[in-house]
Amino acid sequence: MHHRIRNHLQTVTGLLSAQGLTERSPSARSAVQKGVARLAAIAAIHDLLSRDPTSGDLRLPDLVGQLARHLLHHAGAEERLRVHAEVSPVMLPAKEATAFVLILTELLCNAIEHAFPADGRGDIFIRITRSENDVLLEVRDTGCGLPADFDLERADSLGLRLVTRLAQRDLGGSAVASSTDGACFRVTFPLPGTKESRDEPADIARGR
Repeated sequence: MHHRIRNHLQTVTGLLSAQGLTERSPSARSAVQKGVARLAAIAAIHDLLSRDPTSGDLRLPDLVGQLARHLLHHAGAEERLRVHAEVSPVMLPAKEATAFVLILTELLCNAIEHAFPADGRGDIFIRITRSENDVLLEVRDTGCGLPADFDLERADSLGLRLVTRLAQRDLGGSAVASSTDGACFRVTFPLPGTKESRDEPADIARGR
């Protein structure tokens, strides 16, 4: 099933990519490219699931490397931007992994497209860590930073609004942004299977 879904998504991605090449409007091309990136992120999930269909879980280190290489290549930024990843061995069920990878896609696309001057060089750092109950995703760049009045929840960018919505609705977490020597976005959410126990009353959680 995952193999078939991946192939269908890759077909749609190819069609959209071809459509993007014919668009004369820069804004239209940009919109198509972002749609392609989102579909490619979901296709990457099903690609990895098809390799181990019995698991149902995804290893984030595999996804992060594959996604970063694809987005840099698609943007033609392989020579000028470097992505550095520090990823703990976190595994997520497919549903949560889909939301997570879409968030990562939006944050990486945002950094690649907006963090640096045209043809500027720089670095993007991805850090994924886990505590006993939580996962933290941090995407930081060495670019020009965010505007002084930037508000992530009121951002003009559809992609950044999507980050907030996915973090809150699909992962039960939160997303924040800051700007020090570049932009930094942090998404925190509970590990699947821990949220219910944390939300129980304290006496029940202690077995009383």
